[in-house]
Amino acid sequence: MALPPCVLAQGLRPQTTKTLVAKSMGASPQLLSEWAASRVVNGAGAYAIVEMPTGDIYTVISVAQAMRVENAAANMKAAIEQLPGGLQVEWVRPLTRRLQRLFCWGDAGSTNEDVARAGIDGNIEELAALVPQAAGMLMREEVDWQHLAALHPVTQGAPIASLAIQGPRLAALEDERLAAIPDRVLAVLENRRRTAREDQRRAAGEDPADRVEEDQIIPLRLVHEAFDQHTWSDRPNLKRKCMHCDGWDPYECECGMLLCEVCRLPSALAVLQPICAWQQHPTRPTPFFVHDHTKWPEEEKLLWIRQELGDEADLAAFAETWLRHFGPKIRGEVPQKAACLRLFAQYRPQEGQAAWKNESDLPPEELEQFQRV
Repeated sequence: MALPPCVLAQGLRPQTTKTLVAKSMGASPQLLSEWAASRVVNGAGAYAIVEMPTGDIYTVISVAQAMRVENAAANMKAAIEQLPGGLQVEWVRPLTRRLQRLFCWGDAGSTNEDVARAGIDGNIEELAALVPQAAGMLMREEVDWQHLAALHPVTQGAPIASLAIQGPRLAALEDERLAAIPDRVLAVLENRRRTAREDQRRAAGEDPADRVEEDQIIPLRLVHEAFDQHTWSDRPNLKRKCMHCDGWDPYECECGMLLCEVCRLPSALAVLQPICAWQQHPTRPTPFFVHDHTKWPEEEKLLWIRQELGDEADLAAFAETWLRHFGPKIRGEVPQKAACLRLFAQYRPQEGQAAWKNESDLPPEELEQFQRV
């Protein structure tokens, strides 16, 4: 699955942007796509149309020169609402990390360490948000966290040649940029992997101390799956089984992946993901510029947390999500706790939790869970 190229917006003046997103109601994706394509003809660097499973449609326009948000948003709203069919634009705003995740485009502000940390925690949802190209393999538990962490720079725009790939017909390439994960994270991952390998050897009657050195080399089939590069054989292999369902007569890719006719169809996970069409200017392409606020507005924080947790999360889940996304921007444990509780009061304003302003207001059980997070 090829995702739109996204980079963090840097060096912009306040109240300016290079990428705007419009949320429309009662819109035709085809009509919006034709309008957005005309913007590219007239000088825009890229456009995307995102159709959510809920029916909401987003139009994304990216340009090379910074523009004032207020003026550009008003112009974009007026232009879309002039299209035939009585379209209504609910809002126009800059592309943020929250919206990038909503569109399943990854997270331009994430790092290899974020991927590794999510892997250690076993947080499949977070891993799928950070590396959406591998979401299907994550759900089938066919991918290693270390491989995802190594793949992550390429999903952020690094050249695929920077990967050390192992597979049929491809030699392993060495590149110092491959392993940018902190040693302490790698140590935890390697310990878990080593324990699992020792258990497997012990179960097979082998000496668990016989260790084989493993480099951080990505299986070619993961690269093919992540970037939709499988090249299937014309005929099924009648002597092999499908790697997903264990059924017979799979089709084969040169990377070693074997999938039957059914498993080659889009997965249930893919069906639930947004439908996205995007295009860049043929000679003056631009990426989609993503804003990462130094100080996130409270409204945006609430929208991000509701996007991930819904409206009924308890304090522990809320605090964990808040800490992951916004905690690093506030120094000190005491200010972090106070900011988290203030936002939680806005998250559940009509319930008893709205009165939890300080730790002393929390019931004993909630306090214990909050402090643990």
